[in-house]
Amino acid sequence: MSAHDAPRLRALTLTLTERCNLRCSYCTVPVGSGRAMAVEIADAAVDLLLRHADGDEVTLSFYGGEPLVALDGVCRAVDRARATLDGKRRVRVVAPSNGLLLEGDVLETCRQRGIDWAISIDGDETARERAHADGRGSTAELIGLLPGSFSLAPRSRLLARMTVTPTNVADLAA
Repeated sequence: MSAHDAPRLRALTLTLTERCNLRCSYCTVPVGSGRAMAVEIADAAVDLLLRHADGDEVTLSFYGGEPLVALDGVCRAVDRARATLDGKRRVRVVAPSNGLLLEGDVLETCRQRGIDWAISIDGDETARERAHADGRGSTAELIGLLPGSFSLAPRSRLLARMTVTPTNVADLAA
């Protein structure tokens, strides 16, 4: 296959870390492992996306664990993509998050880089599926942080997402 025959890309998702500040009962990621992507691998992946990017916009997304646990790596990848494209294309950045680290300097860093966050809201204050390592629920804490997170606008978007399980499906509307 020649370089001309190479597939054209529009998006890349990086799992920079499997670590997380929560221990959700439904999570399939081994968040306790502490595994992280090497900086060189992340750089090479971003370079691959940009080398084969197609269209006016590329999407760089992150997964995990909790992407905010690896904020330095997120920033490095975003900065690398935007510097390489040098304004020739838009780099949209989006990631899911439990939202609990999205405050203070972290919030400001995300605002400056225009990172869109899809915040997981998986139940009301009584929900225990989305819990800290010690078993405490996290929804009330998240609800307290949401007003500050709204300050990401207009440069960034804040999206809501839900993980639907047999245990929480009846309570999600609340």
